[in-house]
Amino acid sequence: MIQLLLVLLGAFVVFILSTLTGGGASLLLMPLVAVVVGVKAVAP
Repeated sequence: MIQLLLVLLGAFVVFILSTLTGGGASLLLMPLVAVVVGVKAVAP
């Protein structure tokens, strides 16, 4: 449950950053997803 909340919070923060900076901030979410789901499940 806490992992889901971390991903949702991270996605919200990245969405705000992406909106303010004009895109590209979604790459900041990749390390969080890698930690939550494991490195083998994240595409390079």
